Amino acid sequence: MKVKFYYSSKDNPGEQYPCNNAAALEKVKELKLKGVDAEAIDVAGVADVFRFYHAALTGPPATVRAVFGMKGGLEADFGRATPAVLVFGDPKDRYPTDAYPRQDQARGGLVGCEKALADFAKNEG
Repeated sequence: MKVKFYYSSKDNPGEQYPCNNAAALEKVKELKLKGVDAEAIDVAGVADVFRFYHAALTGPPATVRAVFGMKGGLEADFGRATPAVLVFGDPKDRYPTDAYPRQDQARGGLVGCEKALADFAKNEG
Protein backbone atom coordinates (compact mmCIF):
# COMPACT_ATOMS: atom_id res chain seq x y z
CA MET A 1 0.00 0.00 0.00
CA LYS A 2 1.12 3.52 -0.77
CA VAL A 3 -0.55 6.64 0.65
CA LYS A 4 -0.20 10.18 -0.74
CA PHE A 5 -1.54 13.26 1.05
CA TYR A 6 -1.94 16.35 -1.14
CA TYR A 7 -2.17 19.70 0.65
CA SER A 8 -1.05 23.31 0.32
CA SER A 9 1.12 25.15 2.81
CA LYS A 10 -0.17 28.46 1.37
CA ASP A 11 -3.92 27.79 1.17
CA ASN A 12 -6.45 27.05 3.88
CA PRO A 13 -8.78 24.10 3.33
CA GLY A 14 -12.34 25.09 2.49
CA GLU A 15 -15.39 24.63 4.69
CA GLN A 16 -16.97 21.96 2.51
CA TYR A 17 -14.10 19.50 3.04
CA PRO A 18 -12.29 20.71 6.18
CA CYS A 19 -8.86 19.38 7.09
CA ASN A 20 -6.31 20.18 9.76
CA ASN A 21 -3.21 19.93 7.55
CA ALA A 22 -0.81 19.89 10.52
CA ALA A 23 -2.63 16.93 12.10
CA ALA A 24 -2.76 15.13 8.74
CA LEU A 25 0.98 15.66 8.25
CA GLU A 26 1.59 14.09 11.68
CA LYS A 27 -0.46 11.06 10.61
CA VAL A 28 1.67 10.76 7.46
CA LYS A 29 4.79 10.74 9.67
CA GLU A 30 3.17 8.10 11.89
CA LEU A 31 2.44 5.92 8.87
CA LYS A 32 6.06 6.22 7.73
CA LEU A 33 7.27 5.14 11.18
CA LYS A 34 5.05 2.08 10.86
CA GLY A 35 6.70 1.17 7.57
CA VAL A 36 3.95 2.36 5.23
CA ASP A 37 5.02 3.98 1.96
CA ALA A 38 3.46 7.37 2.78
CA GLU A 39 4.21 10.79 1.39
CA ALA A 40 2.93 14.34 1.81
CA ILE A 41 2.94 16.48 -1.32
CA ASP A 42 2.72 20.25 -0.96
CA VAL A 43 0.99 21.62 -4.06
CA ALA A 44 1.54 25.28 -3.06
CA GLY A 45 4.25 25.67 -5.69
CA VAL A 46 2.61 23.48 -8.34
CA ALA A 47 1.04 25.58 -11.08
CA ASP A 48 -0.91 22.72 -12.68
CA VAL A 49 -2.30 19.95 -10.48
CA PHE A 50 -4.05 18.21 -13.39
CA ARG A 51 -1.86 15.10 -13.24
CA PHE A 52 -2.64 14.55 -9.53
CA TYR A 53 -6.32 15.40 -9.95
CA HIS A 54 -6.65 13.15 -13.00
CA ALA A 55 -5.31 10.18 -10.99
CA ALA A 56 -7.92 10.85 -8.28
CA LEU A 57 -10.63 11.18 -10.91
CA THR A 58 -9.89 8.07 -12.95
CA GLY A 59 -8.35 5.56 -10.54
CA PRO A 60 -10.92 4.66 -7.87
CA PRO A 61 -14.46 3.45 -8.58
CA ALA A 62 -17.06 6.21 -9.04
CA THR A 63 -18.56 5.60 -5.60
CA VAL A 64 -15.18 6.29 -3.98
CA ARG A 65 -14.15 9.31 -6.02
CA ALA A 66 -17.45 11.18 -6.04
CA VAL A 67 -15.87 14.29 -4.49
CA PHE A 68 -13.41 14.50 -7.37
CA GLY A 69 -15.88 13.58 -10.10
CA MET A 70 -18.12 16.61 -9.80
CA LYS A 71 -17.83 17.86 -13.41
CA GLY A 72 -14.12 18.56 -12.96
CA GLY A 73 -15.01 21.46 -10.68
CA LEU A 74 -12.46 20.63 -8.06
CA GLU A 75 -9.36 20.50 -10.23
CA ALA A 76 -8.25 24.02 -9.26
CA ASP A 77 -8.99 23.24 -5.59
CA PHE A 78 -7.25 19.85 -5.51
CA GLY A 79 -4.81 19.84 -2.60
CA ARG A 80 -5.59 23.47 -1.91
CA ALA A 81 -9.18 24.12 -0.77
CA THR A 82 -9.70 20.37 -0.90
CA PRO A 83 -6.75 18.44 0.58
CA ALA A 84 -6.79 14.86 -0.66
CA VAL A 85 -5.54 11.42 0.28
CA LEU A 86 -4.98 8.90 -2.50
CA VAL A 87 -4.35 5.25 -1.65
CA PHE A 88 -2.61 2.88 -4.03
CA GLY A 89 -3.25 -0.82 -3.37
CA ASP A 90 0.11 -1.70 -4.89
CA PRO A 91 2.91 0.87 -4.59
CA LYS A 92 3.74 0.30 -8.27
CA ASP A 93 0.21 1.17 -9.42
CA ARG A 94 -0.17 4.28 -11.51
CA TYR A 95 -3.71 5.01 -10.35
CA PRO A 96 -5.14 4.91 -6.82
CA THR A 97 -7.72 2.43 -5.62
CA ASP A 98 -9.12 4.70 -2.92
CA ALA A 99 -9.55 8.47 -2.45
CA TYR A 100 -10.52 10.87 0.35
CA PRO A 101 -12.41 12.99 1.30
CA ARG A 102 -15.55 11.07 0.49
CA GLN A 103 -18.97 10.22 1.81
CA ASP A 104 -19.19 6.82 3.47
CA GLN A 105 -22.42 6.14 5.34
CA ALA A 106 -20.98 3.02 6.98
CA ARG A 107 -18.30 5.24 8.58
CA GLY A 108 -20.66 8.01 9.67
CA GLY A 109 -20.83 10.32 6.65
CA LEU A 110 -17.94 12.44 5.42
CA VAL A 111 -14.57 10.77 5.86
CA GLY A 112 -11.96 13.48 5.56
CA CYS A 113 -8.22 13.24 5.12
CA GLU A 114 -7.41 13.28 8.84
CA LYS A 115 -9.83 10.45 9.65
CA ALA A 116 -8.67 8.38 6.70
CA LEU A 117 -5.01 8.78 7.68
CA ALA A 118 -5.80 8.05 11.35
CA ASP A 119 -7.67 4.88 10.36
CA PHE A 120 -4.74 3.71 8.22
CA ALA A 121 -2.31 4.39 11.07
CA LYS A 122 -4.53 2.49 13.52
CA ASN A 123 -4.87 -0.48 11.17
CA GLU A 124 -1.12 -0.62 10.56
CA GLY A 125 -0.33 -0.72 14.28
